[in-house]
Amino acid sequence: MTVNLKLLTVQIAGMFVVFALSLFLAAGAVIWPAGWVFLILFFGFTVTLSRWLLRHNPGLLTERMMGIGKSDQKTWDKVFYVVANVYFLAWLVLMPLDAVRFRWAPMPGWLQVVCAPSNVCDRYHLHGRHNSLAGIMVWVIVGADHRRRDSVSSGAGGTHAASGAARI
Repeated sequence: MTVNLKLLTVQIAGMFVVFALSLFLAAGAVIWPAGWVFLILFFGFTVTLSRWLLRHNPGLLTERMMGIGKSDQKTWDKVFYVVANVYFLAWLVLMPLDAVRFRWAPMPGWLQVVCAPSNVCDRYHLHGRHNSLAGIMVWVIVGADHRRRDSVSSGAGGTHAASGAARI
């Protein structure tokens, strides 16, 4: 299965713009180092995982790029997708309101530095786990269509998604 690289690039760039506007408009300042670190880490992982999926499982990457609007998508899936994205966008706005504007829950700088490596490792580990689970979820969702299942059912390392369930 081929992936539309132009669409992938536009989606990631558009997501970056939305994230940056949400963070820095709510913060009221572009000079917010933690916001830039967040963007760099988030999109560094996004690009890295997209490249990994492009190489190892392009079918799953294509499925993940679809979002809302597929003809075979259930109404509940569409509702869940919209609600999850609204909450995520609200979180993006709430972070700078707390960290920069109002300082509702201040955290000492030394604690941020000490905890940052742990957060990065946790996020990386969870994303790897998430991709294995996503392979299984797509396999289950499209399992009735054998043509599509073959293109999206492999998990981490090219193994079949059902065998990936044992590792998780």
